[in-house]
Amino acid sequence: MARSYRIIIPDDYQEPLVFGSPEHPALDALNALGGVELHSTAPSSRADFLRRIESADAVINLLSRTSYDEEAFRCARNLKVISLMAAGVDNVDRSAARRHGVTVCNAAGANSLSVAEFALGLVFAVFRSISAYDRWMRDGRWQRVPGREIAGKTLGLLGVGNVGAHLARLGRGVGMRVIAASNQADSGRLADMGIEPVDRQELFSTADAISIHLRGTFENEKAVGAAELSLMKRTAVLINTARGTVVDQRALYDALKDGQIAGAGLDVFHLDPLPIEENLFRELDNVVLTPHSGFETVEAGERLRRAAVDNLLAFFRGHPENVV
Repeated sequence: MARSYRIIIPDDYQEPLVFGSPEHPALDALNALGGVELHSTAPSSRADFLRRIESADAVINLLSRTSYDEEAFRCARNLKVISLMAAGVDNVDRSAARRHGVTVCNAAGANSLSVAEFALGLVFAVFRSISAYDRWMRDGRWQRVPGREIAGKTLGLLGVGNVGAHLARLGRGVGMRVIAASNQADSGRLADMGIEPVDRQELFSTADAISIHLRGTFENEKAVGAAELSLMKRTAVLINTARGTVVDQRALYDALKDGQIAGAGLDVFHLDPLPIEENLFRELDNVVLTPHSGFETVEAGERLRRAAVDNLLAFFRGHPENVV
């Protein structure tokens, strides 16, 4: 590793889940590669982003709304590797990356526990109207509605990756039966995790809480729509901490407003960030809304930082890891 590489963080390094300080210990390991060019603000425009990465050999990226497409790869002619501080790779055109010989690595699993805990928290919040209670109290309303206990209920997982596996364990820990519909997990693996495999129809018709854990791929776009929602019990709730595009937002809004399902906990939406004028759900008391924050914990942040750095070190040593 005698050669000096130009490593760039085009996002605001001061963000809580990035590095916070140029003296962060995780950055020290990159000094042997040539050090890191830091920015104290997010890119102000697409042109600003392209200018920042044009001389990069390597990039550490956080913001999912920063797009690495054909234009970006043509601009960054020396780019060899992108290390994402996230598990999702929605913002990278992987076909374009392959054409330009750019390796893409992610931080798979680094924030899975944080997201799983958050998903379970949303189940509690919706089942017990915690968010609505808070709003009512702040408005001076002393109002109560009957909630429901979680113990003994059925938790359905649509997809079982790292987050789903953690959530299954947490769900069982609070006394829930866990079922799952997954194209990738074999029945033996699910059984080892205490999960009962079912098909999608049984999942939607049986579960009291359905938590989505699908990737935001073209194939999964609107995988949960009016047909799936119509199968759910009127007492059931939908939780989404995966990707907003997986759910038909209008169909979900209609199902919630009409009482077709009891509630929802949503951390992701079709736009990120979600403009207030695009937020269909803000008028509904049976929905808990959060700003794509399930992954944001101190512990996950440290794991993400370490994974991003370790991926670069491994790549330049000739043994790339976590390649997507």
